[in-house]
Amino acid sequence: CFVYFISDGKYTKIGVSKDIIKRLNSLQIANARKLKIDALIPCATDYYARQIEKWLHSSYDYCKAMGEWFELPKNCLNFELSDYVVEFKDRILVDYEIERRKLYKRQLDNL
Repeated sequence: CFVYFISDGKYTKIGVSKDIIKRLNSLQIANARKLKIDALIPCATDYYARQIEKWLHSSYDYCKAMGEWFELPKNCLNFELSDYVVEFKDRILVDYEIERRKLYKRQLDNL
C-alpha cells in the first residue's frame, strides 16, 4: 500500500493506493493536464497508509484546492517529509521495501 503524491504541475493529489500505476491511469482519464507521480510513501498496511494520508490532509489543509487536491508549497516534499518520502525514480528501493515487509510478515506468521 502506498500514500501517493500525484501532480499536474500545479495541484497535487494526496491519496492511498495498492496499485499506483493503475491509480495514475484512472486519474489521468479525468484530467486534461499530464499527471506524474511525485513521490510515494510505502506502508505496511492499508490502515497505516490511511493514517498517514489523514495526517497529511490535515497538515496541508491550508493548501487545499478541492477534495484531496492541494496546491502545495514548492519543495515541501524535499524538506517536511524527508523521513518518509521515497521519490518515484527510486522504484527499486520501493520494490525492495515491499519484499522486505512481505518476508517479515511471513516470518511473523510462522512463529
